[in-house]
Amino acid sequence: MKTLRRLPWQVKFGMISAFANVGGMLTPVLVGGSYDALGSYKPALVVMIGLLAVITIAYLWAFGSQAKKAG
Repeated sequence: MKTLRRLPWQVKFGMISAFANVGGMLTPVLVGGSYDALGSYKPALVVMIGLLAVITIAYLWAFGSQAKKAG
């Protein structure tokens, strides 16, 4: 079984694009629902900041070996 690090970069970018598109569809609905339920955008923004940190770490982990090869 292939690990994420062993997949070709094209597959990795395809996965990133797919998740970005799903996020682009769901984010407005979830943030709007959060605003309706809580009366503020702050909780949704805090969650998005946390997810951004996790995604950044995952991205660096997935593409770190290719950056070393290029440099």
